[in-house]
Amino acid sequence: MTKKRKFVKSLNCLKQTPRQMNKMFDNVMFLKNKFKINKVDKCVYIRNANKCYANLCIYVNNMLILSN
Repeated sequence: MTKKRKFVKSLNCLKQTPRQMNKMFDNVMFLKNKFKINKVDKCVYIRNANKCYANLCIYVNNMLILSN
């Protein structure tokens, strides 16, 4: 395999990694923790349970958690 081909292959893996992490995080938050994914912004997760409200926002490698 040539150096150029190896480089392109490694770049493709890097492009896929964030998407794979996002799918895994969606699965954990949606199925296991009962969060709903915001329809407008896919990086925002919302959970309402009784009188408790939780909002989780993710951007790249930062996370903001808001709750009452």
